[in-house]
Amino acid sequence: SEPETKAFIAFAQRIHPRLTLWYHQDLNRISPTTGPDAPLRQRYAQLTGLPYVTVSGGTYTGVASLWVRTTAPKGMSFVIELGPTLSAAQAVVHAGAVLAISQML
Repeated sequence: SEPETKAFIAFAQRIHPRLTLWYHQDLNRISPTTGPDAPLRQRYAQLTGLPYVTVSGGTYTGVASLWVRTTAPKGMSFVIELGPTLSAAQAVVHAGAVLAISQML
């Protein structure tokens, strides 16, 4: 129902992304999976130093990455949980990780 959600849905339906990454704060981790994007998640965690541990303990509704994975069968999508802050140097590390995992597709 939110305008940004509608905009993303329209965009994704038009371009059919192979990879979408969602940034969230502040659990400081990437949740593991056994799905096809597991190697991408693991590599991203290695490159950024984020722990590769399960995100749990809450009720999650409307998860965009799940929508992508179920709507675009070839699409891979996951959430990167950043820490409470992100420095300019850390942003550069994350940008490098995005480029590196994109080359894995």
